[in-house]
Amino acid sequence: MDVSHGAVFRAETRIAAGMTLAGAIGYLLAWAVILVVSPPGPRGPGEPTSQLVSAYADHSGAATLAAMFIAVFLVGPIAFMAGLRSSMRERTADLPLLEVGLAAIAISVALDSAAYSIAAAAAGLAADGAEDSIVVALDTAGHWLYGSAFGPLGAAVIAAGVATLRARVFPPMFCWLAIVAGGASLWGVVLLGVTEGEDESGLADVVTTTAALGIGAWMIIAGGILWRRR
Repeated sequence: MDVSHGAVFRAETRIAAGMTLAGAIGYLLAWAVILVVSPPGPRGPGEPTSQLVSAYADHSGAATLAAMFIAVFLVGPIAFMAGLRSSMRERTADLPLLEVGLAAIAISVALDSAAYSIAAAAAGLAADGAEDSIVVALDTAGHWLYGSAFGPLGAAVIAAGVATLRARVFPPMFCWLAIVAGGASLWGVVLLGVTEGEDESGLADVVTTTAALGIGAWMIIAGGILWRRR
């Protein structure tokens, strides 16, 4: 009976580790799609209307392709957090933090995916000759959805960082990387709100991009560590 229970436990551990690593890869692939496909938006306020509409109209295909792939690959962060939670299932005191993290990451993914889907809709309408005001309105909505996604993302990563630090799942400095990166993500949302989306200095973009890189690095290393321990 004990042998059977041990075999089941090891199988569950391998599945959890695989989910964590695969989820981290999915998150990085979503960013790779953005870099390679280069969708035209969301762009946000501060850009001349004619230039914004032209960019959308000329790249409607890229916007649609990016929205489709991003929606798929952004399942990754949810899988990552679910796998991390499963790998720590015996640390019952820390499970509530990970459950909050799982809920928060799902909200972030929904906002992010919606932002690129709205951008794809804006591009399609621009290509069909829709009124500029409609394209601008959709772009603005997508911009705020995209920026807002960094809030729950930061909260999720902080929760995971604190949980793994308390449970000593990873080395302390590695857990602090998650906490700092998550904090930077939250700070980026604050900057976006303070500037009302018109951050001429580009500081909010720098902070959120840096946070995303830190979070991506933390996810892939965490997934790799858990996979090696399986």
